[in-house]
Amino acid sequence: MGTFGVITQSVIPLREEDSHKSQMVSQLLFGEAVEVLQVCEEWLYVKNIADGYLGWIEQKQFTFLEKAEFDQWVGVKKSVVALPIVPIERKNDQTLMMIPAGADIAGENSFTIGNSSFLHNFSFSSSRAISEIALQFMNVPYLWGGKTVFGFDCSGFVQTVFKIVGIAMPRDAFQQAELGKVVDFLQEVQPGDLAFFHNAEERITHVGILLSPTKIIHCSGSVRIDNIDHQGIFNVSLGKYTHPLRVVKRIKS
Repeated sequence: MGTFGVITQSVIPLREEDSHKSQMVSQLLFGEAVEVLQVCEEWLYVKNIADGYLGWIEQKQFTFLEKAEFDQWVGVKKSVVALPIVPIERKNDQTLMMIPAGADIAGENSFTIGNSSFLHNFSFSSSRAISEIALQFMNVPYLWGGKTVFGFDCSGFVQTVFKIVGIAMPRDAFQQAELGKVVDFLQEVQPGDLAFFHNAEERITHVGILLSPTKIIHCSGSVRIDNIDHQGIFNVSLGKYTHPLRVVKRIKS
């Protein structure tokens, strides 16, 4: 048994503790590389190599690799799934898997991870704008720790959208807020800039993607578009401000 591996299921939960009853803090997507830090019976304490996020996963959902195989996967040129969900074929048993946006896939039509081979027949495009990518996820429900079309949290939504356009982002909103250049005025906003919001304790707890100086797409209940001004997000359906604005940042790759 090695201490490294790659996710070969479409998506698996990353939990706070080694129990199915423990809350999901994030998710690991197909193709993401993982380091195993601790083994506890049927559970593994792991680190997502891409963003450093830590948590517990069930051992039987994980594919261990020898270090040489792991290094080969990490080093190979990969593409990021840009559509909300796509099918790929497991060549070993000729069954289909549905892979979510943000997953990592290699090769033009086929690739191998460990002892498993996969086929796909779709092309990738990295030319779409951040705002265009974000809009394809409209109405996706909110899910604490979620990173896929079946459920996002606010920072998982941002992380996945930016990964699709080739920009690596940390997992949590307060970490994302440490990146980029401050945009001083909403009138200077460009589509794709990020707006961050704080709670009553002045901690950054929410993030969204600006579509214009007055509109923001974010995940709150679901992925939705709301109004924004210097005070924060104004939810028209609720008739009130829901998230006080802290700072606007421009992230460049």
